[in-house]
Amino acid sequence: MILPAVDVDRRIRAKWARRLYAVSSGQRPPIERRSDSRLFVDGVLLNLKRERYRPSAWGRFVVASSIRSLEQIAEHERASVEIVGIFAMLVILRGGRARTAAACLLAITHLGLLGDRRSIGLANALSLFRASLPVRRWAVLTAVGTDLADGLVARRAGPTAFGSYADPLADLAFWTAVALCGPIGRPERLAILGLWTVPAAAITAGYFVAGRSIDYPRPVLVRRASAIAQALLALRLILRVDHRERAFTRLGGRGPFRSATERMSAART
Repeated sequence: MILPAVDVDRRIRAKWARRLYAVSSGQRPPIERRSDSRLFVDGVLLNLKRERYRPSAWGRFVVASSIRSLEQIAEHERASVEIVGIFAMLVILRGGRARTAAACLLAITHLGLLGDRRSIGLANALSLFRASLPVRRWAVLTAVGTDLADGLVARRAGPTAFGSYADPLADLAFWTAVALCGPIGRPERLAILGLWTVPAAAITAGYFVAGRSIDYPRPVLVRRASAIAQALLALRLILRVDHRERAFTRLGGRGPFRSATERMSAART
């Protein structure tokens, strides 16, 4: 009877230690990953750095990463099927095909981040779903809703290393698509670049320059700022309907989120 109480006490102390670390450093606690996953990533990145990023080094990097990914797909068959199913549904919903294919490839080649879990879980499924949502008015609300929901589910079920990376990358993918295709002005585009695109590019470059994994995908302050920015951007996009948009909508268009062909047709009229 004593041991369970001790275990609970240790878990509580560890939980509060992680929170205090995050508050004092402005960073999230180190992401817990399986040791073999971290060793592999650090090893291939270090070899790439030692060989000064020569083409032959990149070739070996791709081969080693591909073999590792295939091994993890075989180990996580259920998660692989779930990922393919999610992105197949997004194709049916007419999400960006290039974005959907890239997100699917990125997710299915990083199954090692799931550790011993065989399923991606609800929280990660919501993040992957958000990554390739079509740029439509309803999708903006869905993106904000899934971002809130996956955080709540992850905190209850326990976060994974996979989700720690998938969540910010899903935000990056969707909101960058909004910046490219949505009816937003320069301030909104700059906000998206500053909160998602630039940090993601810097972190990716940091991996290769440092020759090792980086434990903190985004500082806590940036994550909170991005959450507020998502809500403000969503509100602005939902409420932003000018006279031309109303006229176009009455003619059967899809409002501010429409294709380039539809925009050209609206401009001629």
